[in-house]
Amino acid sequence: MKRRFFTGLVFVLVILGSVLIGFSYFSLLFCLIAALCLWEFSKLVLIDSTLNSKLILVILGLFPYFFTFMFINNLVSEKDFLLFPVMFFTLFLLELIRGKGHSIENMGNYAMAVIYIGIPFALLLWMSIDNGDYMRGRMAGLLFLTWANDTGAYIAGNIFGKHLLMKRISPKKTWEGFFGGMFLALLFGYASSYMPSTGLQTIDWWILALIISIFGPVGDLIESLLKREKQAKDSSNLLPGHGGFLDRFDAFIFHIPFFTLPFGIASLIETTIISPIVAYLLLEPPKTLMHSTLRAPNYRDWE
Repeated sequence: MKRRFFTGLVFVLVILGSVLIGFSYFSLLFCLIAALCLWEFSKLVLIDSTLNSKLILVILGLFPYFFTFMFINNLVSEKDFLLFPVMFFTLFLLELIRGKGHSIENMGNYAMAVIYIGIPFALLLWMSIDNGDYMRGRMAGLLFLTWANDTGAYIAGNIFGKHLLMKRISPKKTWEGFFGGMFLALLFGYASSYMPSTGLQTIDWWILALIISIFGPVGDLIESLLKREKQAKDSSNLLPGHGGFLDRFDAFIFHIPFFTLPFGIASLIETTIISPIVAYLLLEPPKTLMHSTLRAPNYRDWE
């Protein structure tokens, strides 16, 4: 128990410290965490679990993260996102060169690594920037909500837990724990609304708390299903008393895309509807409708 507490304390301090210090430390640490999650995932799912296969999976899984980092730093443009389909088709080439059997399973596992782990961490990086500013408060609030949901579920489940959430997958998760985690996450959502550098209101944090409370436990169950099918207790033993990084970030990974969804919808509405309308009213109308709707207004094009 002491080892588990000490590991958890160091874990929280290191992550919060990197988030609060700045974007460089935040992006570097979560790149490392993503790589470790991918490494553990490769050990769980790859049939041909050679070093080369594991490295290929990790490198492919990190591609969305690296690409998002370069996009944030203006090293690539929107058009370069066309490289993503090319990346997936390289899976066929890699298996053609490797040619050691289980090609379909390996290609599926590589693609799953990108979708299940690589893209969520890339979305986390994208969400940390708002109008060119690093939103450390938003990132800290995301972590607080995640930990609050886990803690509330653990406490309520131990005290009141009677009705199993999904016995076939996890005999310990209960509906009482589910609602206990939701309650504590909503409380922390209200507290997070007073944090600086978030760009969010109280109602926004409550919506995000609900998203985390619903989809976080689903992420836990999905990783439990994966480990059960592979007959593994933990993804690794890198975190004494806690298992592996994938064990600690399973809920986090799964709820990030849903956590990001409100920001994506707001950005889409602003870019494709609000900005063109405002520009149309304040300046000369754009030359074509397509010109005004496919990208944010560029005032030089209208001179």
